Amino acid sequence: MRKPVEWIQAVVGLCFKEEQEKEKCFSEMEKEYLQFSDQVNNRIREIMMTQFEARDMVYVLSVVVQYMKSRDFQEDLMKNILKGDFDCYAGSVIGFQCLRCVEGQYKRKRLLYKKNMTGYDKMLGLNYPYVPMKARNKKRIVIVTGQLLGLKHSPTLVVLNMAYALQKYMGYEILLFICPCNGELPEGMWYEQYLEMFTKEWEQKSVKVTYRGTEFQGYQISMRPDSPKEYSMMVSLIYAWNPMFVLDADTSNPVVGVVNKFTTLVSLTMSIECPISEGEILVRLGRMDDETEKEYADSINSNQKQLFMKEKFPVIAEMGKRTFTREELGLPENQFLITVVGNHLKIDIDEEFVQVMRRILEDIPNAAFVVIGNAEEVKEYYEDKVFEGRIYYLGYCEDLMGVYGILDLYLNPGRMGGGFSGGMALQADIPVVTLPDCDVAYNCGENFVVQDYVEMIETVKLYAGDRKFYDAKKEAMKKYNEEDKNKKLIQYMEELLSGVNEIMGENSSEPEIRG
Repeated sequence: MRKPVEWIQAVVGLCFKEEQEKEKCFSEMEKEYLQFSDQVNNRIREIMMTQFEARDMVYVLSVVVQYMKSRDFQEDLMKNILKGDFDCYAGSVIGFQCLRCVEGQYKRKRLLYKKNMTGYDKMLGLNYPYVPMKARNKKRIVIVTGQLLGLKHSPTLVVLNMAYALQKYMGYEILLFICPCNGELPEGMWYEQYLEMFTKEWEQKSVKVTYRGTEFQGYQISMRPDSPKEYSMMVSLIYAWNPMFVLDADTSNPVVGVVNKFTTLVSLTMSIECPISEGEILVRLGRMDDETEKEYADSINSNQKQLFMKEKFPVIAEMGKRTFTREELGLPENQFLITVVGNHLKIDIDEEFVQVMRRILEDIPNAAFVVIGNAEEVKEYYEDKVFEGRIYYLGYCEDLMGVYGILDLYLNPGRMGGGFSGGMALQADIPVVTLPDCDVAYNCGENFVVQDYVEMIETVKLYAGDRKFYDAKKEAMKKYNEEDKNKKLIQYMEELLSGVNEIMGENSSEPEIRG
């Protein structure tokens, strides 16, 4: 077995090998790491933290966390990022990468967010005074989000439905700002960085968005050399427009936090996790396990309040534009088709979930999988003979609801996201199987939750082999689909506004100067 220094040298060397060699060799390195004693592991981590420059170690660890599951290296990656001297642009893009590939680490992600937000604040140099509640325009709300894409993009639909309900039914003026975290890091700073998608033709432009017959005015600001001027314009315009509050709708770019100096920032995510934000009000869609909730409570500032929503945000999706057949999509007529859907399948699918899929195929002779999303980077998982002729790749589906209509079951990997695609599956009349404490479980409800992968396999077997069981679940779907989604949307927004107003009222006696 290698000594600590030899193990580190091997890992660093692997970072610059070909992709196929990385996959195999990192797996062996992880097995070796897990066989070391705690004392040896701590020594490895100590050497890596003290004998390398922080920037160099960030790159190495950005490779390691892509291939190793150990939380040790995710923690060390965050520590090195916080030690590194990154400007607010690079730091924000790195923060976005961490949202994608680092599990947990809420407190350190918050520290990074605050560091980058402070960098933006210094760069912009705007010192607007805090606006007291009584001086604000009570019928105006600004919504800032990271992405506004097409109507097939789940977070876009959430934002537009919020804006729609506020303007159409509640009489608020809405102003939209889109601030994608879409800068590119220099080569050698991060391994295989993810870019936040954005609408290219809207860069640094005012935009008009029409949704459900209602028009919204907005502006998109990408990370470019001229962005400081654009961000300064945005902050100045928000101050002059003087809204009741600013709603941060899952914005990864910390520039949105600058407005908290002069108005109330209400932050929410598209998941049940706690927002990473310096906002005064943190909107929660649901609760995590007790240990995670304690971490959240211990990490937030004393002036921040969590607002736990009782109403669920409804999944509002257009029905399929057409009816597909299995034949035209190249799918077999006589197999029980189980779909796995995701925009980030490389992150969502790991070896453990592949073993679940393998067991399902072994136990259910007529089962097959349909993978929807970019699967190029996960196809190597399915080279075993058991998958031959029993896995199909549809790529990105523009008409997801139409495709769902010819499938039998939606299977959710152990991940946080996927909530919207899971809710859409129920609307398309196909059942869902998911683990608890995730967005799919939140959206679909306890009727479709299993406790672990063992129960997941057994439940899929029931769906495939027991028609009475399948039909009973369809009754639960019927109840889900009979809900008036528009009414649920209005109820959700009414509860949100009520909770925000209550907290703002409680905090209205705070000093009117913020640092």
